[in-house]
Amino acid sequence: MTQEDTQAAAEIGIVMSGSIADRINRAVHAHNLAARLAVGAGYLLLDIRAELAHEGVRRCSRSWHGFDESAPLMLR
Repeated sequence: MTQEDTQAAAEIGIVMSGSIADRINRAVHAHNLAARLAVGAGYLLLDIRAELAHEGVRRCSRSWHGFDESAPLMLR
């Protein structure tokens, strides 16, 4: 790890201190949480896709902040 890596981790709230076991536990927890969030996002998008017609997705996606370009792709 470089000093820049350590600083970037600290800036997003990642605690880099502790024993190896503590850091492994935090890494596993973060990995599992990320996986659950990704799966959850997928289920939400599938539900939205089922509810909207294709053209409705395009129209609605224009108003989704941060998803202007990716929302139609995610809902394919």
